[in-house]
Amino acid sequence: MPRRNEFYEQPAPQPGVATIGRASGPVAALVLALVTTVTPVAAPGAGSQAFGSTQSPAASHSVWTKPVLARPVGPIGRADTALRQAVSSLHAHHYDRARASLRTVGTQSAKAHVTATALIGAPPTDPESDEPPGPPAVLATLSLDHRIGMRLTGAFQGVRRDAVIRALRQTLSSTHHRRDTILDRLIALPVEGARADYEDGMADTLGTYDQERRTIAAALRTHRLSRPGTVALRHALARVRATSKKVNRVFGGGE
Repeated sequence: MPRRNEFYEQPAPQPGVATIGRASGPVAALVLALVTTVTPVAAPGAGSQAFGSTQSPAASHSVWTKPVLARPVGPIGRADTALRQAVSSLHAHHYDRARASLRTVGTQSAKAHVTATALIGAPPTDPESDEPPGPPAVLATLSLDHRIGMRLTGAFQGVRRDAVIRALRQTLSSTHHRRDTILDRLIALPVEGARADYEDGMADTLGTYDQERRTIAAALRTHRLSRPGTVALRHALARVRATSKKVNRVFGGGE
């Protein structure tokens, strides 16, 4: 069971963020993290070509690309901070700093996955609530995976150093593999049992896989990529396509 504020520090009440159920303690922290993390945020316009941009010509808006809490803490918050630092360091050609930040992204993402996985199938912690802690924790972690995938796709542009490309490739690949692992855990849950708790939330994520697929495809068409960078993104595209197919089959009404 994660301790309080394992994912994000609880913020002061914000306009538009309703109180959800009667969850308290770690469950309340996770639910607040989920609500603020997945709030749709407008991305830069289609013409933006900023370094590390995740915008593709086929996507006019993005969801789950920006956490909106002012003081993120815990593994998700630390991963988000490191992700921003990695892209900023690449832009400034501070490659050693970028690689260090990418290592932090991977480490903190892995911690978030361990915590979320441990909550799959866990009973409600509040005796007055029937809301299990697993769904908000899993969805918050999948939201982080989406942000990592979107930001790192754009980060390959113009990078020629083998060590940096290798760090980008490894971080992206590890993120995709961790995501597939936790998705497989959800899919393996009993259809008429614990999986039902995830159906609605997972259905809301289906569009993010298509967005990742379009963004990677656009990067392969339009970005200045090294040969290793091109190979890395082709492999990433194949992984995202396979994940999208798997998730749509189960949570998109196709199973």
